[in-house]
Amino acid sequence: MALQRQEIDLHGYTVAEALFRLEQTIPLSYSKGVDELLVIHGKGEGVLRSEVLSFLRSGYCRQYVQSVQPGDQYRLDGGQGVVKVIFKIMKVAELKKKSFPVRYIDVNDSKIEKISDDTKAMVDDKKRRGKDRYLKMVNNNKINNKG
Repeated sequence: MALQRQEIDLHGYTVAEALFRLEQTIPLSYSKGVDELLVIHGKGEGVLRSEVLSFLRSGYCRQYVQSVQPGDQYRLDGGQGVVKVIFKIMKVAELKKKSFPVRYIDVNDSKIEKISDDTKAMVDDKKRRGKDRYLKMVNNNKINNKG
């Protein structure tokens, strides 16, 4: 079975924009079963590089990321301008029990929210229970007023 690879190019983004895109991409890639993510941040002055490396090694990413490999240390194409992210292997049991409410940015940079079927069913169930409670309250008031 071939490795699934994905790339994200952060050229031209501010640090905040780049980290936002990474924050959206990491869980989405992990949930899709991607094995490796190549983060292209460019060489420049190294500000974006250091922030990206810091973010990828943070607590937020630990649940998804097995290792972070800076391009210059691992002789990757792109050298200092890239970082390879190796994702943890998701166990089948974990995949079944986890619900991934995933937010991501589409091609036009407009925010789209996509929720899993499990999450949608839970929301629908809460709405139904709330409606049932409302109807009980209305019926009780009608009975009490006639009384």
